[in-house]
Amino acid sequence: MTGEVLFHGAATEHSADISKLNSTDDPTVYLNQDDPSSDGDVVISRECFTGTVKSFGANFCDPAARFPISKWIRTYSAGKLLRDFIAGLTVALTVIPQSLAYASVAGLPSVYGLYSSFIGPLVYIFTGTSKDITMGPTAVMSLIVYTYTKGENPEYAVLLTFCAGAIEVLISVLQLGFFLNFVSHPVISGFTSGAAVLIAYGQLKSLTGIEMSASWLLPQIYQTFHNIKTIKAADTLMGITCLISLLLMRKLKTIAIFANVQSRTAVATRKVVWLFCTASNAFIVIFATIFAYISVQLGANFDLTLSGHISSGFPPVTIPPFGYCRNGTEVSFGTMASEIGSGFLIVPLLGILESTAIARAFGRKNFYRIDANQEILAIGLSNVLSSFFQSYPITGSFSRTAVNSQSNVATPLGGLFTSSVVILSLLFFAPAFQFIPKASLAAIIIASIIFNFDYALFSILWRVNKLDFLSFSFTVLVCCATSAEYGIIAGVVFSLLLYLLPYATPNIQSQIFDDGRTGPPCGRTVIFKFAHGLSFPAAEIILDKFQENISECRKSELRPEFCIIDLGNVWTIDFSTLVAFAEASREFKRHDGKVYFIRGRNSVVKTFERAVHEFPDFVHFNSYDDARVALNKKETVISESELLAILEQRAISPEIRIDLNSDTEPPTNNVVIN
Repeated sequence: MTGEVLFHGAATEHSADISKLNSTDDPTVYLNQDDPSSDGDVVISRECFTGTVKSFGANFCDPAARFPISKWIRTYSAGKLLRDFIAGLTVALTVIPQSLAYASVAGLPSVYGLYSSFIGPLVYIFTGTSKDITMGPTAVMSLIVYTYTKGENPEYAVLLTFCAGAIEVLISVLQLGFFLNFVSHPVISGFTSGAAVLIAYGQLKSLTGIEMSASWLLPQIYQTFHNIKTIKAADTLMGITCLISLLLMRKLKTIAIFANVQSRTAVATRKVVWLFCTASNAFIVIFATIFAYISVQLGANFDLTLSGHISSGFPPVTIPPFGYCRNGTEVSFGTMASEIGSGFLIVPLLGILESTAIARAFGRKNFYRIDANQEILAIGLSNVLSSFFQSYPITGSFSRTAVNSQSNVATPLGGLFTSSVVILSLLFFAPAFQFIPKASLAAIIIASIIFNFDYALFSILWRVNKLDFLSFSFTVLVCCATSAEYGIIAGVVFSLLLYLLPYATPNIQSQIFDDGRTGPPCGRTVIFKFAHGLSFPAAEIILDKFQENISECRKSELRPEFCIIDLGNVWTIDFSTLVAFAEASREFKRHDGKVYFIRGRNSVVKTFERAVHEFPDFVHFNSYDDARVALNKKETVISESELLAILEQRAISPEIRIDLNSDTEPPTNNVVIN
């Protein structure tokens, strides 16, 4: 058994102690108890591969690795079944109203939200590694789906679901998930914050009845004021009432009622309040639907905008539409693919980012680890199989995962009960959904999404790192000014440019020393020191720096006699930079100067030595003293201690230390570039 974590006791115990960590042949980790056979254990799969392609290839076809249920099902008990039942039922009361609302964000009929809510949790039971996460439609994913499908035909959304899932499975098989590490936390937070603004404002149409046709924020704001006379009083009153009620119940959930009282009445009261607040979405929709139904039956003309007819019954099980007939014209797969375009890339990547981030967050909160690559596989399989049931793209939901965790869920089997309730609602309760006021669904979306805007991160990043602040702010602004997909793309590109900026503008420390002789032509020694590894964007900067020092020497009627290049902080070097050094060496030689290198690590020196045709004059010394002795300049060149003292005053970071015989990379966070 490899890479397995066993949890004992209640899953919501955040103060769990690690009482045993095996460091012998069995890498199993036991939390809270030493005995894995205890009745209270919960088994969650950890990373089942060592990170290499070879080991992953060996494990990928291993049923135990690909189906984590085979591990935790062995210790499943009646107590866990009860916990999963309660949690699954609670999540179902949340997912039904949310899915109906999110379908409207995706521009699809409301029933497609329910179609997208029951296959994912079932697949995740067998393939997921997090006990908390719940799969299904989300607000951000719905917005992205609408961006690429425009809500014209559900066939586009279903096809996108299948293709996104297939790409996610491929990413998992090829272990390409590491590419997501290049999407920084500020960019992700900026995207979710910008998307929250877009989604919340986009629901103003359903909340108030104001006519809006634009899909971008700025035109929507203009249409809001231009069409303010089209506001519907009934929708507005219903929407604001539902929104205020949801926010009040959210606040009530944080209040400790009878906190110091342990009587049965107090405990029962706390549980009732908690259930009422947790399932607030369901209760709001129920009350609003009952009000609308009674109004219709009594003939009261409140002019409420209702959801309308929703198809009942199980969704048709068919293969995804690789073509369909539109107004009597056959639309091919190629045409559909060209219209979806970059959605085939953005949707799966966003799904992976959203779901794995949530799984990791709740894994840290509840003291277990998830297998990120297996999570990607679970997301992909969930989408692929959901597409056969008319689903649009799904991923992990933060709000429902939080409900699941707070409900003390024991294993992923809680998804079985969530899916069962959704299926029952499709079979028996769909006719009642036509009386749901759209304003109540809009209130649910707004009350949920506004807390995704991470306003506190502005001040935090401003204090901690100005570049991250720029990435976050830029992503938010682009999302709000254009659209969510442009925002995430622009944010990633902008963040990568900021990351690469130090490599294009390397921090080069230089010092020029007179050789001590009087009267021209005197000599000078030029010493260079670099902050980090050098690559091709820095090649021109290096040449310009050399030319600058040569020009400075010539203006003072001093010839650049020696150039000492300190490679002590250079851990990598590429061919373009090597050629730049060779060109600089030839330029010094043309002015009767010589270039020498000191303190290079073995791998860097070997790179120079292998490029003998490009740099035949390469000379390296292990230290400055070795170079001084070899050049026979003891009386005219400063000592190494004097040199190091001067360079230390201008050092990039005091943490930088080198071992000439080591090929181990230093921690990147030790290199600070000002």
